[in-house]
Order: sequence, then structure tokens, then C-alpha cells
Amino acid sequence: TFLTLLSFHACCGCHSPGRGLGKLIVTKLRRMAFAAGCYKVILDCDESNVPFYEKCGFHLGHSPVCMAQYFE
Repeated sequence: TFLTLLSFHACCGCHSPGRGLGKLIVTKLRRMAFAAGCYKVILDCDESNVPFYEKCGFHLGHSPVCMAQYFE
């Protein structure tokens, strides 16, 4: 798979902190990516969310820079 783009934005912790909903969603999305033939999953998040994603198996990449170009 050359490019699979999935945009997911949620505020799981706002209503049910500590109940595992966020981890459940991330796990499901990782499984979907694997099933689609993706060889990696990359995400952008605020620095304050890094510990959560590390618990989900993610690690900081080689570059701390995230570049984006948005189209109207």
C-alpha cells in the first residue's frame, strides 16, 4: 500500500478518563491499518499526549518535525 490516509480526531478522555475507550479506539485503528496492508502507522499529537500513545505501543519517530499543507 503506497498511501493510506485516515484522519481520526476524538476527545475520549473528556468524558470517560481511565475507562480504556481511547486505547480501544487506537487498537482498532492499528488493526485496521495492518489489515489494509500498511507497514506503519504515523500520528501527530500534542506533546501532552505522548505518554498515552507510548502506552499504546507508539514511540517518538526520527524527527520531531511535523509538516503540513492544507487545501481549502
